[in-house]
Amino acid sequence: MDSHQDLPKFRHPPLVEVVHGVQFKRVPMTIVHPGLFFECIKDKFPKSQTVPTIPSLQPLFEPTLRQPPSALQLMEADELPRAWFIADDDIMLLQLQVDRLLLNWRKEPTYAVYPHFENVHERFNEAYAAFEQFLATEGLGSLEPELCELTYINHIPANRPDGGAKALRDVFLSWNDDIGPEWRQPVDGLNWSARYTLRYGEGTADARMTANLSQIGKPGVSKGEQPSEIPRYFQLDISVHGRPLGVGQEGVAAFHQRAHSDIVNYFKAVTSASAHLEWEIIS
Repeated sequence: MDSHQDLPKFRHPPLVEVVHGVQFKRVPMTIVHPGLFFECIKDKFPKSQTVPTIPSLQPLFEPTLRQPPSALQLMEADELPRAWFIADDDIMLLQLQVDRLLLNWRKEPTYAVYPHFENVHERFNEAYAAFEQFLATEGLGSLEPELCELTYINHIPANRPDGGAKALRDVFLSWNDDIGPEWRQPVDGLNWSARYTLRYGEGTADARMTANLSQIGKPGVSKGEQPSEIPRYFQLDISVHGRPLGVGQEGVAAFHQRAHSDIVNYFKAVTSASAHLEWEIIS
């Protein structure tokens, strides 16, 4: 996941999406400004569309980053929509609204190989700098970062190579399917979450990590199997939200670096050695 020698690395991590983001003090954009900004970046993000806004992150670092695509979201009459700027291959997605800048790397639809943290982080920093320059050129003030976010979304196949179902304990160290003679029924549905307070400074709660584990999808049904019994993937989302670790873009970048280290270390810590072999761990 990373080129730093002291962090876990996998040749084939189960990542399907990575999100870098920053929330800042609302900037006084009007309906014309996203289009003007598009002219500045369309060489790298030549496609665009508008979508509803997403809620602001809360000071207590509640995980509100992702919204279901089908969710109905109402906007105030004077609220600007969120702008999507999309790379030609659909892998990179830059999102902009009056208080948020997000960059998503997406494995779909081309089954892209994850380019590692440094490459996505560099692309986010370029977008941040471009937007900051745009605000200055248009006389809209400067960016004042308030909260940062970093999210890793993993789809872990729940079937073995022979087609049989993996037990949760085959992948996640904190889960034991064999809880005793009183209960032998295998899990066929899962929705589990955990939260951790992270202190990057001296005695202050600088960030919060949230981990969510669920099952998604159903595979083809083999003889003797029921379609509801075997999920296609375990989905593990790991997010860190918190205050910038310094002033301006440098503080945002420092947060993303620290959050990335925590996410990849946590991912390795909660997953099994056999899963690491499947993903071809190299450090």
